[in-house]
Amino acid sequence: MNPEIQYNFTDHIGAAIGSNIFGGGNRASQFGQFAKDDNIYLQVRYEF
Repeated sequence: MNPEIQYNFTDHIGAAIGSNIFGGGNRASQFGQFAKDDNIYLQVRYEF
């Protein structure tokens, strides 16, 4: 799951905050191996 909230302050400056949440019960499965790698992030972007 990757929920994210974005906000544009102006036409050129924006910000986002979100997270990466990995599921999967079995540690040997494709996504289960990332179960302990959940994270949150903050992004600030300037476009020109």
